[in-house]
Amino acid sequence: MAKRSVSCREWGRGAFDESRSTGKPVFLVVTDLWSEAASGLPAALGADPSLCTLLNTSFVPVLADSARHPEVAQRYGVPGVPSACLLRADGG
Repeated sequence: MAKRSVSCREWGRGAFDESRSTGKPVFLVVTDLWSEAASGLPAALGADPSLCTLLNTSFVPVLADSARHPEVAQRYGVPGVPSACLLRADGG
C-alpha cells in the first residue's frame, strides 16, 4: 500500500489565492517545530487514508509554524499548538 500524506501549503497569500480560485476552504494547522506533538501532526493526519483524501481534495491544507508566523496564532486566537481551524478564502 502506498504511503499517503496531506499536501500542506506554506502559510501565505498563495494558499488563499488557491482557496479563492478553487472555492475550497483553508484547513489551517498551526504548529511549532520544537513541539513533538505539533511536528508530528501532518504525518498523523496522513495516517488515515480517508482523512488524507478528504483534506487533499476538499480543502487547501496550510501549515503555519507559530514561531515563524506569530501573527497567525494571535489573529486566530490559537490557545496552544497544535491547533487547527477552517478559514474562508478571505481569511475569516
